[in-house]
Amino acid sequence: MSTFLELCQEVAKESGTVPSIGQPSTTVGQTGRLLRIIGWVRDAYKDIQRDQNTWRWMDAEFAGQTISGTAEYSASGMGINERFSRWVFGGEGEANLFTIYKTETGQSDEGLLTFVDWPYFRRHLMVGGEATRQGKPIYVIVDNTDKLRLWPIPDAAYTIRGQYHKAPQKLATDADIPEMPEEFHDAIKWRALWKLGVFDEAFEQIPAWNAEYSNLLSQLRLSQTPSISLNGPLA
Repeated sequence: MSTFLELCQEVAKESGTVPSIGQPSTTVGQTGRLLRIIGWVRDAYKDIQRDQNTWRWMDAEFAGQTISGTAEYSASGMGINERFSRWVFGGEGEANLFTIYKTETGQSDEGLLTFVDWPYFRRHLMVGGEATRQGKPIYVIVDNTDKLRLWPIPDAAYTIRGQYHKAPQKLATDADIPEMPEEFHDAIKWRALWKLGVFDEAFEQIPAWNAEYSNLLSQLRLSQTPSISLNGPLA
């Protein structure tokens, strides 16, 4: 497991910076080349997190409460107070995992919500008397402002459980630890060294550092992205 500071120190050492100006003793208050190294490490981790929008380690669970008579809920309204990026309903061919139960009754009442897209919801469920119908919700959608909408409109307090995808983690303090799987932390180092090499025009080193990064990134993709399932043999 590597902390933000340890990753910065490894990059400084690997790059040959240490003999001239030493390793950073902290990620705070640095100047010059050490400040650049800290920035490259921070940006390298952002690059990795943005490489795929389906990284498993960036998915999180939530459980939020509805309010009687209220159909629309933001992330904060579902109890998600930081790093919200988007709702996760499952990919093509996968089951939606959003569930609902009447809070007063408890989880024995839990069942699946059905996800429909916004055009269908707007066309069929927001017209005439359907738009104001109340009851236990059976449909959920994400509207054009990234809010959840439920139909029918909740007629009581219900608990909604599901998943959301987190926004990238920002490394800020010495002790911060990347949330990505520990065995792949070196990918951050190699990506940061690639950035350093581009800045330094170290053309002899760049291919080696990029090869190390690409190898680990490929392994990370195999480990932390959904596997592709086939529907069966073609006739």
